[in-house]
Amino acid sequence: MEHLYRDYADNFPTGANPDGSADPNARSAWFNALQLTTAQRRQISTCPSAVSTNYDLTTTAGQNQFGGLATAFEFPIANAAVDTYENGEPGSYGANLWIYHTSVDIQNRAAGNHWGKFQATFLPTQTPLMADSMWRGGGPYYEGSDTYTAAVLPGISSGNQNKEMEHFTVPRHGSGKRVQVVFFDGSTSAIKVKQLWGLKWHRNWDQNYVKNIILPQWVRSE
Repeated sequence: MEHLYRDYADNFPTGANPDGSADPNARSAWFNALQLTTAQRRQISTCPSAVSTNYDLTTTAGQNQFGGLATAFEFPIANAAVDTYENGEPGSYGANLWIYHTSVDIQNRAAGNHWGKFQATFLPTQTPLMADSMWRGGGPYYEGSDTYTAAVLPGISSGNQNKEMEHFTVPRHGSGKRVQVVFFDGSTSAIKVKQLWGLKWHRNWDQNYVKNIILPQWVRSE
């Protein structure tokens, strides 16, 4: 993911479109920033376990082209200056949407909580950069329970893009019990779904807050 960083003078991208305008699909602005060939992008954005784009159109999630345990999601299709580098490609990794280098709130995520650059965290081995995902990325936070909840069942999306943590509750590895995560230090690890809440998602994320909520039984019993 060095292209997300070195190409922006040691900062993460802003979360805006390449022309500087606000990106209505900010969850995929990190993908716009890659500006690589299709083959190069797919190496970064697609998990070998979930490359199928045969969406289950009988489900709400499938109709909205979310991914699942073995199914990729779909990036937007380019429209003038919006989503310039996107063409409806499949993806199955999503970004931690708190990475952006921004001075304004993005989709209700406070500007001051964003990382901006790799060096901003004192916990690089616990700060997620990307992970297996059913959508283009997620930025979980405390305001409103939806942003913090898990999927009702493993890898089953509700089709609600605002359920920020739900997107990452897709255990594609470890016999269906683990999520692959890439951390700020460049390391990768397949962790249990219930460990996601204990990671350092943004600057003011309380890694112990998970003790205050009730997770679904399938998460707790891992």
